[in-house]
Amino acid sequence: MKKYTLIFISIILLASCHSPVDYVKDLNLVNKAEGHTLWHNPEFDTLDTYEKINNWILDHIVYDESKDDVKKWGNPEDTVKLGYGTCLDFAILFMNIAYYGMNQEMDLVCVEFKESRAIEAGGYVDHTVVRYNGKYIEPQTGEEVFYTGRYSLKFSDIF
Repeated sequence: MKKYTLIFISIILLASCHSPVDYVKDLNLVNKAEGHTLWHNPEFDTLDTYEKINNWILDHIVYDESKDDVKKWGNPEDTVKLGYGTCLDFAILFMNIAYYGMNQEMDLVCVEFKESRAIEAGGYVDHTVVRYNGKYIEPQTGEEVFYTGRYSLKFSDIF
């Protein structure tokens, strides 16, 4: 039975568009997203649209992709205190604010952002967005977007 399982797994990996190394990278990203603490700021209670949430975030933090090499992304409060973050920080902060301002428990979705690179390189997760009721929302703009989702984590998996 073990032999057949090993053969089956080998076939799946070889038939996949993604290499085993890409899966390790993807799972590493997912692990960085788990175990955050909800943070309540009274300002969040008035942020009842995606646009308002996005504007608040952009007033408080800037995007900095150089933070991508850290082992764990910060909690929402830590991100705001630092004043910068990656797309994952934006997504987790967006989820946190939507929970208080809109009473929404969003999913975090790891996506293939650059489709051309994903096809050429075998693909791996390189961006994170949020999802609510089947709609993908870009935390850096507050607008609905259409990406290829690779992994998703429920609100309860993040916080």
